[in-house]
Amino acid sequence: MPISICEEIERECANFWWDMDNGKKQMHWKRWKYLCLSKQKGGIYWRIGNGETTRVVKDKWILGCQGTIKPIAYGLEDQRVSSLLVDGKWNEPFIVQHFDQNVVDQILKIPLLSSDEIDIRFWKNDSKGKYSVRNGYHSACDLYLPPMHQSSYKLEAWWKFIWNLNIPPKVKILWWRLSHDIIPTSANLKDHHIPIPPSCIFCGFYCDSSVHALFLCPVMRKVWKQTDLWNTILGLRDVDTLDCCNWLKTQLDIPQFERLATFTWGLWKSRITVAHEKEYESTNQNLDWCEKLLEEFQKAGIKIDKVNNPTFSLGSEGENAPNKGILQMEVDACVNVKKQHFGIGGVLKDFDGRILQAFGMSIAAPSSVVEGELIVIHEGIKFIHARGIRRCRIVSDSLISVQAVMKSEEDFTYIGARVNQIKMLTNDTETGELRHISRSLNTNAHALARFASFIPISFVWDDGILPFWLEDCTL
Repeated sequence: MPISICEEIERECANFWWDMDNGKKQMHWKRWKYLCLSKQKGGIYWRIGNGETTRVVKDKWILGCQGTIKPIAYGLEDQRVSSLLVDGKWNEPFIVQHFDQNVVDQILKIPLLSSDEIDIRFWKNDSKGKYSVRNGYHSACDLYLPPMHQSSYKLEAWWKFIWNLNIPPKVKILWWRLSHDIIPTSANLKDHHIPIPPSCIFCGFYCDSSVHALFLCPVMRKVWKQTDLWNTILGLRDVDTLDCCNWLKTQLDIPQFERLATFTWGLWKSRITVAHEKEYESTNQNLDWCEKLLEEFQKAGIKIDKVNNPTFSLGSEGENAPNKGILQMEVDACVNVKKQHFGIGGVLKDFDGRILQAFGMSIAAPSSVVEGELIVIHEGIKFIHARGIRRCRIVSDSLISVQAVMKSEEDFTYIGARVNQIKMLTNDTETGELRHISRSLNTNAHALARFASFIPISFVWDDGILPFWLEDCTL
């Protein structure tokens, strides 16, 4: 790309952030490397299928290992990962013989798909495994910036909180600048070598900090006193700006904070008007206008529900029983963190809610809990197909998993592979709908999955007599 175009793009970005006028320079309050960071604070992962295209030594396919690996025994230099598999499972004795123990542990943690799946590389910093210039850039920034310490993770939580608020974007931008302490108060302008006194333009206090200008100045406190947020404002102290922001977050619920944020923006706007035009606005009128702005914005539905998927209906969670003549397979997954076991379970019921059949099993730890939930959906469909059942509804209490199956987006991760397996199994059948239900209506399947996570066995019940150990865990 020509340098002139890059410079033009940079000028437009500066116009957005710092309100530059063409031909007139304005102050840049933050370096570009911070402006270009993700709003919340990369590399490639391998998704192993049949292992026939991934090289054991030359490819970076082990998630927990940096770079390529070196076997402790010869013979694998030109081999593929498929040479480490037997009947679709890791050949543990062979792997132990050829690698250090830490490498062995990492290999055995890698989930395996069916032998019909090919190996795929996916981008680890994207939920769908797709590479884009945007997340590639953020990965490069992570390499450039120093490692994060504990306060950085606290900062990330703050950014996530701010950007997810249901408030106008211009209010979010003000709070982004306030969090960085880069709003043009007298003290901040003085720190940027502007020849003005650092005192407050209203009360004359010697240091017009960001917290003082918006919350502690007597003029501003008269305004806050007229709101139901006054008791919270009373607890503020003129300390680090970000600490004050985080303190306010802990004192208020989200609707209250959204009102506080919008009022703050209105007060800052009034302050700028007074500083430049020497015109004072009615306090009550300013607050009423801010209240109306927030109300209209939220009524307009600008905030998008990230879990909403218009392509399918969740149905009524209260109506758990299927229609007469249709069976229901309830499935669930459970992880035993202490024992590092993962259990899945399913219960087949008739339309009256009577248990007809059930299954449970321990499985190798998946890449995520969502993948485990998708595995049990797949196993539940296989279970009813093996018994010749065609009219059956599948239900799960994992909303994310149900939505993943219903969506048609391309996904290169393990989640996408499991979704493809489910869709291939149901393409030419009459299995029926996949529905989401609440955890309270899925207690039988959850109990079986929990049982399987503690005792690494597989069991199937379909002979009309419920074993006592199954009966106990489904009560």
